[in-house]
Amino acid sequence: MNTSQSTKRSGLAIASFIIGVVGLLTCLVYPDLGLLFGIVGGAFGVAALVVLKRTDSGGAGFAIAGLILCLLCVAAYLFFIIWFPKIINSLVYSLSNPN
Repeated sequence: MNTSQSTKRSGLAIASFIIGVVGLLTCLVYPDLGLLFGIVGGAFGVAALVVLKRTDSGGAGFAIAGLILCLLCVAAYLFFIIWFPKIINSLVYSLSNPN
């Protein structure tokens, strides 16, 4: 007797999670590519949550985790492109001017 219940998971939710993980790893080396993964994975996560609201399939946890990872990708992009150069410039300026 098989007592395990198999629930069908949303492919969009799993794709959002995987793209979020890959995007987070990628944005450390190529921030522009990480931003692209963050946007695409976020769109998949939102689409998965919309589909999951209408159907009985599982995977809401994957969709939410994918959205969080994709938001981290966008935040890492903003850090590396906007704030990180300003931090480095102020550090170099303060080290070159000891006053």
